[in-house]
Amino acid sequence: MTQQRTAQPPWLRPRRDWAGSLAQWAIAWALLQRFGRDSEGTQWFFDTPYIAGRIYPGGGIDFWLPLERIAIDVTSGGGGRESATQVIQRLQLRAVATVVQVSTEAALRNPRSALERLLQGEDVP
Repeated sequence: MTQQRTAQPPWLRPRRDWAGSLAQWAIAWALLQRFGRDSEGTQWFFDTPYIAGRIYPGGGIDFWLPLERIAIDVTSGGGGRESATQVIQRLQLRAVATVVQVSTEAALRNPRSALERLLQGEDVP
């Protein structure tokens, strides 16, 4: 009897042209599941410095959902310190959008559940 191999979940298999991390892909996959195949670049944007009508170079925001006015940051949980510029940019962004964070672990464990909480304005540790 041959043992069947358990296939990895789709959020752990990024598409070939994906430039981000595996955790970022998991959130992108959940966004594609929720909003549809053609939603990238219309309902949500990945790794864009242009958010809410402002430029945020290196601001640490991974996803921007303009209709929901939500900015999602996938964090490594490494406790790295933000620069003063990044802190100022994040505070400015919070004036025009809800900024939420999801840990790498939560994104990889269950990206659909994490996304639902993020869309409610909750951080997901």
